[in-house]
Amino acid sequence: MKHRIFSTLSLLLACAMLCVAFTGCVSKIGGNDGPLSGSSPEDLNERIEQLIAASKDELDPIRESVKAAGMEMDVFARAGSVVYSYRYTAEYDKDALSAMKTALDQELAKNDSSFLLSLSQMRAAVPDLVSLVVEYLAKDGTVITSKTYTGDTSKTSSGV
Repeated sequence: MKHRIFSTLSLLLACAMLCVAFTGCVSKIGGNDGPLSGSSPEDLNERIEQLIAASKDELDPIRESVKAAGMEMDVFARAGSVVYSYRYTAEYDKDALSAMKTALDQELAKNDSSFLLSLSQMRAAVPDLVSLVVEYLAKDGTVITSKTYTGDTSKTSSGV
């Protein structure tokens, strides 16, 4: 159990590194032409995917680090938001997932400022970005916990 929680906490550090990765890529896609713009929801998701693609070199080492800790990481656009999705690759029982949820929620709360900074930096490239979502999933895709950052507030969703 301690090993799983330690792995979970080290993954939150990887999550913080992910925030930094996006911060460095904002200038790559905004460039001298300013932020990416468009009018439809499809355009918004496309601009988010451009931001993610511009961050590929920074994301790949983080994905490898997360994989070594027993998770898969995906970053994608969903309904105008950037989603950091982490899925455990091993099966855990309900008690273990409950303990992991508690640890994840505590560490997410400690890192709120990093996620809000990342959201702010991403909005420099994609001004109409709705939110940043950080979600942790069990192997079967069940949400363990999820937190949505909108800029002014953050909301934690219960899972397991």
